[in-house]
Amino acid sequence: MNAALHYGIGCALQRGVGLLLLPLAANLLAPEQFGLLGWLTVLASALGLLAALGLAETAQRFSVEPARLGQLSKLALCWCGLWLLLTPITSLLALALGKSQAATPLALLWVNLGCSALLGLRLMLLRLAQDSAGYLRRIGCWSTLQLLLTAVALWLGDGSLLAMMAAGALASGSTLLLQWRWLQQAWGNAIGSGSALWQLLRYALPLCGCGFIGFVFVGYERLWLGQALSLAQFGPFSLMAQLALIPILLIEPYGLWWFPKRFVLAKQQCRQQLADGALFGVLLLLAACVVLLLILPPLVTQLLPSHLHDGLRWLPLLLSISLWRQLAALLSFGIYNQASGRLPLQLNLALALPTLALLPLALHWYGVLGLLLALLALTLLRTLLFYGVSQRCFHLPYRYPLLLPALLGSQWALLSDSIALQLLLLLMLSLQLLWLARPLFGQGQRQLAVVAK
Repeated sequence: MNAALHYGIGCALQRGVGLLLLPLAANLLAPEQFGLLGWLTVLASALGLLAALGLAETAQRFSVEPARLGQLSKLALCWCGLWLLLTPITSLLALALGKSQAATPLALLWVNLGCSALLGLRLMLLRLAQDSAGYLRRIGCWSTLQLLLTAVALWLGDGSLLAMMAAGALASGSTLLLQWRWLQQAWGNAIGSGSALWQLLRYALPLCGCGFIGFVFVGYERLWLGQALSLAQFGPFSLMAQLALIPILLIEPYGLWWFPKRFVLAKQQCRQQLADGALFGVLLLLAACVVLLLILPPLVTQLLPSHLHDGLRWLPLLLSISLWRQLAALLSFGIYNQASGRLPLQLNLALALPTLALLPLALHWYGVLGLLLALLALTLLRTLLFYGVSQRCFHLPYRYPLLLPALLGSQWALLSDSIALQLLLLLMLSLQLLWLARPLFGQGQRQLAVVAK
């Protein structure tokens, strides 16, 4: 469990930086600049997928083939160099999106995303090598630089968004240069034959495309809201959308420990351990959502400016959307346990097309509430589709007497104003987690130890 502790601390450092900087940015940036920051955050979600190119996920798939990982490192380094060379096109991108004032911040964001994508692959390789201490050191360095440089930039720049974006790019670039030995080693790897390279890309590119299609369910609605609302009005909604992601971030340490082990457990046909591991993640996610719904409103009221408080009315729906979105990842192992990444791409595409049309229509006819309800319904449908297909591809024996009441009760509690109901559900989830921990970490410890080797 030392590895899980290292990953937990690393995630707390990496994600905690954003949470620490959020009230600072909200208090120092003008309402329009904070709204522009929210717009850039949405754009970063889409551009980050292209910068990463699905290579970190591909490393998990080929984790038992060291030669392939070397080829993947060389490919990622070449792609990062090309990405940085293309930075000047950000001016045209900002002009095309009608945000000419964002050209320079967008260029700095582009550099940040390129360096962060390569760092993300480096961190994934450390996880696959079971080097949790090395992972923690690099995360700590990156997070510390990001926090210090951004805080100083905001303070000295008198609340300048440009200074904030420059600090983020400098932090990522500096951390990447500190990995100089690994960069040299990656450059020295042979990229392999065309057929070997294509075998990597045929898994990575569909996942990258799947991510873009998944963006339809994650940030696409905010692009429409960014056009329909002023920057000052968009700021509160964007803030709540970011806060609604906190439950996903809270369970990320568990995911960092658990997700890479799934493929090896699948080869050993340890289906009950796979099912229990997924269910444990689901219960953690549900508990995190309920806790956040209890504590976020008073924190926002106390720590953030009054012009952002109006966004709290959207928090329950946004938390529900985040919940069902992440459930699709936890309950769909069979979809990703394939020779290529085409299956998740096809499933996402099947729902993305109607979503592209329905969300702007819902916004036009029923406003922000209609858009969020439509997105919640589509996200729920996507989760059920992923779960059903996954079970057909690789059936897992889930403990349904735990799973179904927890899901239904949590959704009821998230949309309810009853604090007593939310506290009762939190107690029930805690007891379920304690009960499930024994078969997962006790009886299944022998199989997990094999993976650790």
